[in-house]
Amino acid sequence: MESAGHPKGTEVAGEQHSAKRTIALHLLPGVLVTLFYIAIAPVMRSLGFPSLMGIFLAVVLVLIPFELGFRLYEARKSGSSPGASCSTGSRCPGDSSSSW
Repeated sequence: MESAGHPKGTEVAGEQHSAKRTIALHLLPGVLVTLFYIAIAPVMRSLGFPSLMGIFLAVVLVLIPFELGFRLYEARKSGSSPGASCSTGSRCPGDSSSSW
């Protein structure tokens, strides 16, 4: 029997954090991307690029480094590898070499 997506008898590794931390971790990347976009969109327009280019830059320069950096920070704090921070008890999505 499985419960909440985990096989019976297995525990989820890691700690459960507070609701405040969950909300902050959910919203903070979007806030950072939005602030970057607000700052860079006028510059993109003045250079002749569409303002949507600011979103692409925000993803590459803000979102991806923030997400990976936070994952590395959590791994170092817990003394494990970044790949071990998946708490599902199984492999992380993307670790599989199989195709669609």
